[in-house]
Amino acid sequence: MYCILVTGIPAAGKSTMAEAISERLKLPVISKDTIKELLFDHVGFQSRAEKVNLGIASMEIMYYAAGQLMKAGQPFILENNFEYSSEHGIKNLLENAVKYSPVRGSIAISMSQDRNADITFEIENTGVVIPNDSLPRLFEPFYRVDASRSRENGGNGLGMYIIKTLLESHYASYGICNTDKGVKFQFCLIASKIHRKSI
Repeated sequence: MYCILVTGIPAAGKSTMAEAISERLKLPVISKDTIKELLFDHVGFQSRAEKVNLGIASMEIMYYAAGQLMKAGQPFILENNFEYSSEHGIKNLLENAVKYSPVRGSIAISMSQDRNADITFEIENTGVVIPNDSLPRLFEPFYRVDASRSRENGGNGLGMYIIKTLLESHYASYGICNTDKGVKFQFCLIASKIHRKSI
């Protein structure tokens, strides 16, 4: 089971990206904005407070649906801007990711920012090691370390390639390595390059 998060600021093209990935990988998309628009159209609102409540409800529906897909072992795409109000839902997703990881395995996620405002994001999962000769090939499209395991889990070898493509579009550095505990993936978003891209 895996979940692809598609996020960004409003009007950044999240929906277009999510639909493109969905079409390519044949995965369902859960979008807060789509749920919110359906609620607006079918339930309606008469005040700002009601509109805000429908927005909150759409987020709860989104996370509920995501949780059900996780329990079923169904890969999916989650599209949202993940603002601060999403903290609770993201926490639940991470808890589910840990819950449905292999027995005795764990997932560690960290994010740090240096004095240049560059952001480094790391994910380490334990209990799994990738053969060293496979590490450089993980970002190639359709590459699988263990084809039989990928078939069993529904993998198609595109996940890391998509991540690589997205990170390169933001001038990020990235890499993956084995550690004493398992495997660590990290990427770094360079603040000066992100700013230049957004101008």
